Amino acid sequence: MRKVTHWFSAILFLFIFLLTADGIFAQNRIRKNIRQYGPPDAWTIISEPAVNSQFSTVVAPLPNKLSANNTVTVIPLGTSANGLGWGYAGGQRTHLWADDNLKTVALIHRMGPGSIPSNLSGYLAVDKAVNMGQTQSDWTLNWQIYASNILKTGNYIDLALYPQLGILNPAGNSNPDDSYIHYFAPLVTNVNYFGNYTHGRARWGSQSDSTKDFNWFTPPPYHNTPDGFFISQANKAYVVDLDYNSTTGVYNNNLVVGVGTWNNTTRDFEYTYSSLPLNTSVFQTIPLSPRIAADPSGQHVWIACIGNNGEATPVFDSTYYPVFFHSSDGGQTWSQPYAVAIDGMYGFSAVLNFISDYRLYLQFYPNPVPPRDEIAYSTAFDCDLVVDNWGVPHFGVGVHLAGLTGFSVTAADSLFAIFHIYSVDLGYTWCARAVGWPKQFRGYFPASQGIAEDNRVNVSINKDGDHVFFTWLDSQSPTDTANDHPDVFARGINLLNCKYTSSSGIDQGTNITNSSSVSNSAWFADASYYVFTKPDNSYIIPIASEAITGGNIVSNPVGFNYIPDFSFSPDDFTIDAQDPAWGDDCLWSGCNYWGIKENVFTYSSILATANPNPAKDIVNLILNLPETGFITLDFYSLLGQRELHKEYSFLESGEHTVKLDVSNLIPGIYFYTVSLGAQRVSGKLIVE
Repeated sequence: MRKVTHWFSAILFLFIFLLTADGIFAQNRIRKNIRQYGPPDAWTIISEPAVNSQFSTVVAPLPNKLSANNTVTVIPLGTSANGLGWGYAGGQRTHLWADDNLKTVALIHRMGPGSIPSNLSGYLAVDKAVNMGQTQSDWTLNWQIYASNILKTGNYIDLALYPQLGILNPAGNSNPDDSYIHYFAPLVTNVNYFGNYTHGRARWGSQSDSTKDFNWFTPPPYHNTPDGFFISQANKAYVVDLDYNSTTGVYNNNLVVGVGTWNNTTRDFEYTYSSLPLNTSVFQTIPLSPRIAADPSGQHVWIACIGNNGEATPVFDSTYYPVFFHSSDGGQTWSQPYAVAIDGMYGFSAVLNFISDYRLYLQFYPNPVPPRDEIAYSTAFDCDLVVDNWGVPHFGVGVHLAGLTGFSVTAADSLFAIFHIYSVDLGYTWCARAVGWPKQFRGYFPASQGIAEDNRVNVSINKDGDHVFFTWLDSQSPTDTANDHPDVFARGINLLNCKYTSSSGIDQGTNITNSSSVSNSAWFADASYYVFTKPDNSYIIPIASEAITGGNIVSNPVGFNYIPDFSFSPDDFTIDAQDPAWGDDCLWSGCNYWGIKENVFTYSSILATANPNPAKDIVNLILNLPETGFITLDFYSLLGQRELHKEYSFLESGEHTVKLDVSNLIPGIYFYTVSLGAQRVSGKLIVE
């Protein structure tokens, strides 16, 4: 056992080093023909002291962070031998799951002190609760769900680490005891790498009614430590992982996607796996934090990660940006990757403008500040994903001013923000809005062993799919120089009226743990994918955090804490989502379509045909309209930049021909979208 533990620690530290330290990427880079302000080398974190910002007219002021209106309580939960099972340095996973129909909630972790056998890291336990986990008496703690017991050549080959879970509620069931907790975890085997999976379930009301399944796998592709896991309301399970050889440190340019189908006879999931190409070899990078989620119908499934596959056009080639995949058939087939440029000529105005002129002056001094579309930004390193009632992906991620050297980000106060990124048209176009402005970025637990954790962005949603919530960590004490003493911040958006929550009327996140017993110590906090809905239409965000002993998550046991009662009421949603001071990316779309109870992706009887196609100068767009109405026409580049917008007031039903001059467009592939009220149709146009 000691041999495995020592080996595992070494490999784990190496893995984090590979993701975040100097030297993980080669120096041979393909340079873009865009002005650059620093050579890309390797991921580093550049920290600076906070400054007093003077804001320009295009940038919203960075307000002081306020506390929650409702004081939260904290319920102590189970324990773990150490804190590694929850992931770190961008490795948050699906540890906490709430079922709003049954009002149950469950937390998974490795077993620890007080369990039998004690401190065996290969065992998994669940803390579970009824009644939304509101009181200590609602909880059952350290409920064993998995045992490591396969011994081979002196080592256990079924050591389960980095567990994830979800709650499956069979159709028509209203009894929590007849629901199932489903777990999924990677294994460390005696061949000294992550390469196999275990999964299974336990009936909520009977610990003995359980299963333990394995996917023993011989590469290629490789199985590693999956970050993304999800159970849809259609009772399908999804998992996404990197095809990554943990022995050699080689990423094989594929994601591994598993789809689990529920077997009503065995009461268990049966998984099939496939490879989804995501080639990042052009910059010898490794994608980070893959996530997966589906809409309430289970039809629209999205995968998201951050990476650099060379298909976006950032200012630096050494920056990471969001990459998405979409499936409209429940995960059977997948689109090509959508690479979303966040900066540069194709970037979001919300990203280009959220830093003040004065702050940029301080950052670039004594050199002149470059034009805003020539300043590099990068995503780092935590992200999360939900899919709403209309199949729209909502992605939360930290966006930083890119460092001037290499694959790096600048972690100084007011040089990064938490962003909400989404697309309402199946990935043709994308919107972005800043929702939070942390002061600190990275904490260490401990720094001497390279164990780090970032802002840990999480995204949650209600079961109806029309309210989305963001949480993140930030340390706000004036004496803090790192994110070692975090509180949990939260923000929500009501998709039915397109308004974000405020904090006492201010456009910012709410500090929900400031006055609680975990104030300045809400380490490694995670939020559930689903929130609870109360009878008064307010929403409780289930949140759990670790309790660290001595600041060291490697050598010391940890406990877990649960926040049962933080909520947003309907009156908290007061900030107009369509009027951000720092950009206009969301003005043209998004909110116009949310709130309509049919799926916005169901194309109507509108017909739109481009002729000629390909075109050089004039293109005739032939429209066949089923009814009289206000028509809008938008053209977008392959990278999602809107190039042309036209409005036509109340065209009569029937056929119309609209002539458009595309001679000023750069040759390439474009997408056009014709909108008539809630009805839309899209097509592709090639400009020669």
